[in-house]
Amino acid sequence: MKITAGRILARPGPWLLVLITTILAAILASSYLGGLLNPGGNMRNVPVLIVNSDTVGTDNLGAGLVDAAVSGNRPDGKIEWRTATDEADMRTQLDRGEVYAAVIIPAGFSGAVHALSGADPGSSFPMIRVLTLPSAGAMASSTAASAAQQFVATTSKTVAAALNSAPTENPAQRLLLSDPVRADITPYQSLPANTANGMGAFYLALVLMLSGLLAANVINMAIDTALGFLPQEVGPRRKVSLAMPIDRVHTYLTKLAVLAVAAPAITTTVLLMAKQLFGMEITHFGELWLFGVAVVATTALVVLALLSIVGPLGLVLGLIVLMVLGVPSSGGAYPLQMVPPAMRWLGEGLPMRRAIDGIRAILFYDGRWDAGISHSIVVLGIWLASALIAGLAVPALFDRVTAPRHGHEHPLAAVTPEPVAV
Repeated sequence: MKITAGRILARPGPWLLVLITTILAAILASSYLGGLLNPGGNMRNVPVLIVNSDTVGTDNLGAGLVDAAVSGNRPDGKIEWRTATDEADMRTQLDRGEVYAAVIIPAGFSGAVHALSGADPGSSFPMIRVLTLPSAGAMASSTAASAAQQFVATTSKTVAAALNSAPTENPAQRLLLSDPVRADITPYQSLPANTANGMGAFYLALVLMLSGLLAANVINMAIDTALGFLPQEVGPRRKVSLAMPIDRVHTYLTKLAVLAVAAPAITTTVLLMAKQLFGMEITHFGELWLFGVAVVATTALVVLALLSIVGPLGLVLGLIVLMVLGVPSSGGAYPLQMVPPAMRWLGEGLPMRRAIDGIRAILFYDGRWDAGISHSIVVLGIWLASALIAGLAVPALFDRVTAPRHGHEHPLAAVTPEPVAV
């Protein structure tokens, strides 16, 4: 008897799918909308550095400004003021991407301020230098730069209040003394060409991970179809092959062998297109290529392992872990200091964040291992090894305790090769 849609829909199973898809939509909304809609409200401890180079003489103001900034730190504060011992230490922290902006109280600042209280204060403004870090990302850099500018404005008001009694009848001098301290804002580094104002690391990591996810799905589907475990359907044609007598472990090994060739090919294609076709400036191409292969392989291995353990549901789980939860917690679109605490916690261990950190260090921080590469390799290595072990061990267990995947003998299994004359 022919089965109709009405008979299928009369059962509760199809309607359970409505609940499942709604739950998936809720997870997606919680991650992306809940994680990214309110960066200002979620903001905690955005790191800004302050260093005092105004150390000559006993009556210098720099030390007091540094103390005032750091003393304003609170556990739940939006800005975390950090200090550096000198400008060399400041450069080290900026080169590692540990802070998003730096404020420098320059040498001679106190003298310039004290000169304003003299009989002839002159017409020059005491300057405080602000260094921004565009490589940290547009949101991180602009937020830290705004905090630095606010610090300069507050300092200027404090100095102006102290100079109110300075005698001057000159309107220009009065204007100068009303807002005497100015910010000299410059980028700490110039970004490489065509890197999306510092967002290039995020976009490149996203492309590599999506490529790995798609590769895993295509490899899994194509090999399972070729081995007879899935039907082949193209338009109106449907072909069902006899299942080959191969166990789950060797099926997984077959997919790994294809992935071992696909991951370098995918990475090469993506990086060459980025560099040659779209003009992205990549100084450390070889290092980025090796790291990119690791990103693609890790992503694909995680998905293949999940597919081998839970079947088609593995693709959904892979999307949730790697993309739905991975992107908002990665620090790519917004810095981790501007997402909810749960997202910060997830970001510590998920592959997306580590992929971005490593690529950012290679693109913008001269390939420094202490700028994020070493930690990223450790985390990606744990994911890769875990996926490899689970993808082999669990199917091996399935092969031992359950029936073979093939329900009947493939004709090739019954073929006995003829002896070859020597």
